[in-house]
Amino acid sequence: MKKLITTLSILIFLGYLVGGYFLGQHISSVLNYGEGLFVFIALICASIWFGRRNKDGIYRIFKDIHQSNLDDIERQELEDPVDQTGVKEQISNSVAAELYATYELDKY
Repeated sequence: MKKLITTLSILIFLGYLVGGYFLGQHISSVLNYGEGLFVFIALICASIWFGRRNKDGIYRIFKDIHQSNLDDIERQELEDPVDQTGVKEQISNSVAAELYATYELDKY
């Protein structure tokens, strides 16, 4: 039974690839390059959107990566709190430098 499922999965995947190739060839023969590119991007976005409930889909992978990044940021903020006065001083110095550069450019 496992061999049958594996064989069917491989056949479905190959059918998807061949069908996608022929669909892409048909679209590119009917439409110009820009329109065909738009349809290609729309098909990719639609396949990602409709596959969002698949636990191994690309939507879930992106969602897990995003959540992992948020967790890393939160953990990093707890480990190394940012000195607010230092940040404010750096911002004011950069604003002052920008204003000075603008003033110097306006002379000419």
